[in-house]
Amino acid sequence: MAVRDTLVARAAPFLGDGEVVQEAFRARVRLPGTNLARATYVVVGTQSSVLILKTSIWSTKAPKTLAARVPRSTPMTLGKAGLWWEVQIGDHRLQFGGRSTVAEARRLVEAAGSPLT
Repeated sequence: MAVRDTLVARAAPFLGDGEVVQEAFRARVRLPGTNLARATYVVVGTQSSVLILKTSIWSTKAPKTLAARVPRSTPMTLGKAGLWWEVQIGDHRLQFGGRSTVAEARRLVEAAGSPLT
């Protein structure tokens, strides 16, 4: 099973009635000035909202709690941050790497009508 499929399946309990996952990827919050992760998240985009789900640092595909649910219209930006990519969703700044993750994040930001940086 692909990572995206696993993320979608495990995010199902956090979805509202009728919500369908359009984008899903893993991200993390880094400690400033390091490459060490402080926390890991799964970002899930549906037709009406964006869910930021907190995971365990040891099992990054299994969401444990809902950290935030923001409307799909929330301003978002996507840009390069050194060796990593960074997505800003409202007040939440998350970093990630990998081509497939960048493609998912790009679709999330473009669907919100936000500019890519």
